[in-house]
Amino acid sequence: VSIVFMCRDITNQHYLEGAMKSAFIDTEFPASSSFIKKTFYDIGQISEYWQWTYGPMIEALNDLTKEEEVYIMGTTRIIDSVRLRQLRVKSDSCQITSKLSPFFGVCYSAWSEKHNERDPFGPDDNPTKYVYSETDSPSYWGKLGTIYPSSGYLTDLSYNPITATQKLQELEADNWIDESTRVVFVTISAFSPNLNSFISMVFVVEFHPSGFIIPSSQWRPFPANLYLVSVDYFRLVLEIVFAISLVGWVANTLSNIVNAHRRGISFINWIFTFWNLVDVLNKCFFLIVTIWYIVFLVRLRRFRYTVIDINQGVTNSEVEYLGQLWNNIFT
Repeated sequence: VSIVFMCRDITNQHYLEGAMKSAFIDTEFPASSSFIKKTFYDIGQISEYWQWTYGPMIEALNDLTKEEEVYIMGTTRIIDSVRLRQLRVKSDSCQITSKLSPFFGVCYSAWSEKHNERDPFGPDDNPTKYVYSETDSPSYWGKLGTIYPSSGYLTDLSYNPITATQKLQELEADNWIDESTRVVFVTISAFSPNLNSFISMVFVVEFHPSGFIIPSSQWRPFPANLYLVSVDYFRLVLEIVFAISLVGWVANTLSNIVNAHRRGISFINWIFTFWNLVDVLNKCFFLIVTIWYIVFLVRLRRFRYTVIDINQGVTNSEVEYLGQLWNNIFT
């Protein structure tokens, strides 16, 4: 078990994550927009969020090598587009004391499924410009303890940094982020051919009703191929042996349950015997992880063929899903 799950070289994924953090998280805002040192985690106002998008985010995407391709730091190719997504709340999502209500026409609560806004919004000259959409991305557990769904108001940026900057300026001019906004996601998926690794990056900024802003990020690097060298194939043999053994262990447990029933011992009494409970939970744990691992292998194999051509429908959600699945297996 130790060899199967722990004998893996994750050096490439470690350095890939570090390089991306250096580009997006640790890079300071341009001096023209901030007179003190400020990075992503220092965002405390809506204006500073836009400064980060114009500065470190766009600067990291400025290596335009082809019309339809862009690389981060010249080595890691963007997959799909850079996607902005936000969730909003309704303007009547909380109650104001009756004596004060005449002075305050609207009230924006913390985000919840009950108060989630789904109606279109936009500037005065186009009030239905931005519409609510569903995606296949995984849900996100925010720093405020809220589990955010994969839906929201979406905006995809162009591969061209100049066009992307113009789109960001349009969003800022339209007050795309306002008092109704509760969380904004920036999702970037990429592939490093030098390291044979994918990475899913999600930059999140949550807006508390008090006005407090909480930035956070999620990093999910994973290898593009698990079996490349002789050590990998040795591990593959051990994985097969482990899977066969697991089937035998499960069959043995089922046999014990049947035998206990024949002796007049109910399943409840049998399962709540301490060591029986430990044994069943242990095997369930291994069974779930093994199923996840097989699903990961199958989906990764299918995904590798679609990523060769960026126009074959590769989406951020596929990279996010694989990254989350890989993280779950080894966490």
